[in-house]
Amino acid sequence: MTGNSKSNENFNLLFETVINKQLCCGCGTCVGVCPNNAIDFRDNNYYPEWFKENKCNDCGFCVNACPGKGLPLDTITKESKTFQQKYHLDMGNYKRFLVGHSKDEFIRRKSASGGIATSLLIYALDKNLVDKVIVVVNDENDIAKPIAKITASREDVLASMQSKYIQVPLNKAIKEILKSDFRYAIVGLPCHLEGLHLAQNIYKKMSNQIVFRIGLFCGYSYPYECVDGLLKRMGLEREEADSFLGWREGDSYPGFFSVRSKSGDITSLSFAEEHNIDVANYALLRCFLCIDGLSQLADISLGDSTDSFRNDSFIISRTDQGDELIGSARTDGYIDYYTVDERTALSKGIIPFMLKEKRHKVLSVVQYLANRNVPVPDWDIKEVNISRTDRINGILRIKLTMLVRKPPIAKSLRSHPKLMERVGKFIYHLDIDPKNLAFRMTGKFLLSHPKLMYAAKSVYHYDFNPKHIVFGYLQRIRRRIRHLRNGKLAERDKNRIQVGLIGIGGWGSQYIDILQKSDIFDLRVCFDINKKNLESVCSSVGCLKTNSLEELLTVDNLQAVVIVTPNFLHYEHCIKSIEQGKHVFIEKPIANTVEEAKKIYHAAKENDLVVSVGHNVRRRSEFRTMKKLIETGQIGDVVMVEANNSQPIGDGRETSWRLDKTTCPTGPLSQLAIHHIDTLRYLFGEIIEVKSYLKNGYFKSEVPDTVLSVFSFKSGVLGYLGTNYISEPSFTMRAYGTKGNLIVEDATLYLQKRGTKKMVKTESVNTLEEQIKEFGECIINNREPEVGGKEAIENMAVIKAIMESVKKNGKNIGIGE
Repeated sequence: MTGNSKSNENFNLLFETVINKQLCCGCGTCVGVCPNNAIDFRDNNYYPEWFKENKCNDCGFCVNACPGKGLPLDTITKESKTFQQKYHLDMGNYKRFLVGHSKDEFIRRKSASGGIATSLLIYALDKNLVDKVIVVVNDENDIAKPIAKITASREDVLASMQSKYIQVPLNKAIKEILKSDFRYAIVGLPCHLEGLHLAQNIYKKMSNQIVFRIGLFCGYSYPYECVDGLLKRMGLEREEADSFLGWREGDSYPGFFSVRSKSGDITSLSFAEEHNIDVANYALLRCFLCIDGLSQLADISLGDSTDSFRNDSFIISRTDQGDELIGSARTDGYIDYYTVDERTALSKGIIPFMLKEKRHKVLSVVQYLANRNVPVPDWDIKEVNISRTDRINGILRIKLTMLVRKPPIAKSLRSHPKLMERVGKFIYHLDIDPKNLAFRMTGKFLLSHPKLMYAAKSVYHYDFNPKHIVFGYLQRIRRRIRHLRNGKLAERDKNRIQVGLIGIGGWGSQYIDILQKSDIFDLRVCFDINKKNLESVCSSVGCLKTNSLEELLTVDNLQAVVIVTPNFLHYEHCIKSIEQGKHVFIEKPIANTVEEAKKIYHAAKENDLVVSVGHNVRRRSEFRTMKKLIETGQIGDVVMVEANNSQPIGDGRETSWRLDKTTCPTGPLSQLAIHHIDTLRYLFGEIIEVKSYLKNGYFKSEVPDTVLSVFSFKSGVLGYLGTNYISEPSFTMRAYGTKGNLIVEDATLYLQKRGTKKMVKTESVNTLEEQIKEFGECIINNREPEVGGKEAIENMAVIKAIMESVKKNGKNIGIGE
């Protein structure tokens, strides 16, 4: 295979130092740059072999273009840096960080995360910025086998959507590029772009031909043989499989490895199950030694935003040409995005995770193996900023991975796919940190003991205030006596309203306990896109779980739903629930627009269903007491009111939808200010006119970050409302009267008269519990809630008027105009 003649010297060197040492990454560059076609791949083998040994002229191109042996990544980065770029040792060169998505809903929905790569390629072709693009599509003749394809066809680009975790050599694409004078854009893995960079040092023309390099974040890639292991784990033989649907198929992030059998059934493995099998048992060994997880040599680097609520791409704009492509594609309506500040990008979300796993841990593994004379890539980055525990985790992972790759063990595991998955899961998730171990073990134990889980949660949320304990105990005694007196205690469970909870994270978690303790509701079923949390909650609570909203709405005898999901989902979730005949409690705001709110209201009326909206702030005892004091004349006639509800918001994964104009177009107005809008209307009557000013740009998004409004009330009161996403938290309201002032600061009410400011004593109230109780009573008694669809529409009408005033440069806008 290797030959002995001098003419074989360079490929022999490549074979002995890279291929034979399992440092080959299967990128195909060496085969692509070989001028005489002396080497090639055979079948599904990812390691080059002699094809026509006698044609080798010992040019050395194959050795010089090989990224498998390592390359001076940091040196290359520094040498290419321009004045406009920033530099980071772990990140490489970059200009800015973004989170975005395709404006084409089909592309966005079908892509693994956001569809940015697909839309940028289509845009480059449409605008004649390139002649052809290099993409990866699935081979029609083999299940889940990807192949590289050079094309100018939109259909081919659309066919390339979704991740392909199997390595794809680019040798044929490189040869075609070298034969042409076309301009190209490429989407590739870090090793592909590294190989192309080295190839461009050999063939200078390629530097001008490859116009855009779109690099993908990458952890591991696999040889094609992994598909047999996955099919076996799914209980399928290869001949039973009819078609491959995708590695990230389905609406639930991050998707499923899915295959349709010849019988028409769809069989799937979750993303986690697939990774548990593939990483430890199949991933190319060179992937465990790669430090370039973020595609450092790309013009644009793309990866998951890891936001389970949104199908978005995380974007690193690295070069001038990449940044220009992104900006013009947005201007022309192909994509949309918002900016993530540098501090947040480097401290939260996908980037710190990738740097820890693919830079710091890998460098510690490379150092460990090199000290033991094990062949490793030669990187010019040596600094390792990593904890001792993470260093040990990385070393143990590679040692265990190499152990299970030994032929006898590998053969045994591949004969027992379930065992292979368990072993792979242990290796992939290996973590010896004592705190993390204790947390996971405790969590696992509690998950298997639902009663203990519920007890632990009760202790965690328990109120140890003696006054509250006694008060609660007396309340329970009163309720028990009342039930016994009415003869209904035995019938309680039978007569309770069957309710489903949609959204169990964030605020949703608070409604779980409220519904569990309710005398009116029986929490029957939950749904959330976070399957892990859903499993945990439903196990601890003892209720059903469903895989979709549609499935939840078909549960037998379900009468009502409580919806606690992000704003942009409210309309869809409300309408679908009402169409299925369910009463609805929805957290504020009822929807993102007045038009959507009206449709919900009319749909509920037509179906004679209750819609209650979670404007809970007006129920706080400070505002209930304020209303009584105003009505009894304690501060005379109110002439003016001031209010502010502001809170700083990051722009990382957990807040991304709040900074996106398509999902939260009014920013802090619908997130924060709407609480005060509802409460101001409750206290002082209808708002008839607004004059507003808006400011944005702090987060480099089109969502407002600061809004100031002046109100005119029908009662003659004048008011001011401020809200922003930037300052320290502020929750205040001041009512100015002819005889005194009432002031709410956070959770305290003050009465100010004749220069003296005194605190007004108020009782603590669980406003969420009060809302849910009222919702149930409205269903039972067929009456309207305090804040139903009509009030919610009027609140949204104020926001609409504020935004209209802003558009007209602060013009006075009457409500309803």
